[in-house]
Amino acid sequence: MLYQGTDIDGPQMNPDRLILRGIDLNELIGEKTLIECMFLALYNQYPTTRQLTELNRFFDDAFRSIDSDDLLFKIIPEIASSTDFSLNATIAGLTIDRQKEISALRPPDLEEIDISYTVLSGFYFMAILPIICGLSAACPIEEELSVLKIRLEEAKRLDGDYIDRIALFFRGKELANVKEKRLVESILVSFCAGFGYMTPSIMAPRISIGSGVSVGISIIAGCTTAGPWHLGTSQDVIMMFQKMNQDRNGRDMEEYVKSFLEEQFTDGNKLLGFGHPFFKRDPRVTRLLEIVDEVGLAHESLDFFKTVSENVATMKNIHPNLEAMHGAIMTSLDFKIPFLGPSIALIGRTVTMIAHMEERQSKPAFGIKNNVARNYLNKVPMDWL
Repeated sequence: MLYQGTDIDGPQMNPDRLILRGIDLNELIGEKTLIECMFLALYNQYPTTRQLTELNRFFDDAFRSIDSDDLLFKIIPEIASSTDFSLNATIAGLTIDRQKEISALRPPDLEEIDISYTVLSGFYFMAILPIICGLSAACPIEEELSVLKIRLEEAKRLDGDYIDRIALFFRGKELANVKEKRLVESILVSFCAGFGYMTPSIMAPRISIGSGVSVGISIIAGCTTAGPWHLGTSQDVIMMFQKMNQDRNGRDMEEYVKSFLEEQFTDGNKLLGFGHPFFKRDPRVTRLLEIVDEVGLAHESLDFFKTVSENVATMKNIHPNLEAMHGAIMTSLDFKIPFLGPSIALIGRTVTMIAHMEERQSKPAFGIKNNVARNYLNKVPMDWL
């Protein structure tokens, strides 16, 4: 392994891949549920049937604990209407103190495993994050608040699980079949491993929780890193594919894509969603394409994705990363609002945030003891960060 920095997750080279608790992430994508991967990240084992049932029950209880008169329905629309950045509204929604709500819920019974308050709080915030993100994305851009309130009640009544509720609240309709559900869950699982604690969305909450602040504030720290070059890229990708679908006007796809890219690369501009700071080829893209083929998903956005990828490889010798693949699938599954892309990424990444926050709290306040820190700092180059 080139660099891991933690026992939770990290990268490997030759072949390029990401590891979650010693397991190739591509072996989990499409095969394990998001909740199973969350348990694996935390406890280095898969849940038993009873543990999984208890976790699903807790996530259902937490999601259903939010009513349409919750403070979220006041704060988020106010912030969303005053900014062009939906992420600001998401962060505002996470600032609400939820200690009373967490204490009111029956914790999941994980048998011999004792759940820390950090982990329990993490479960709760992850369970309600789809509501926070969905409100931030849709209100007031496209939906009336009354519609979102009705949609929340529909999602709460739905005879399904966490993934089913996410899809219904995000796009206003249920998943059509198990194939669509597998795709949505596969994308979420794709964000469950990164580069250990060097990943921005992991480093920030680790540092935050190490200073003694709450889990909610620490998750906010992770969310603040969801910019156009990390976790937020899919927002631009979704808008790009939507624009392509609108502007093509019957032109030959190959011809249209070449013209689009030539214009895009004028003056040295880059194409978001392509290239990776570590991988030559993002292994998650390969796995998600396999699942797209397995479930038989067909859509013009996927055709655009493949044509753009082939041309960018020829022109620039770079390849699509997870965010480009993620955006293409989201568009194909009719997730219309661009911020829903980063929303899915943040929900999936919260799995690893929780595990890293729990690990971080087992260490000294500043990570290492005074004498060790003094020795290391003498050796750290000034331009390290």
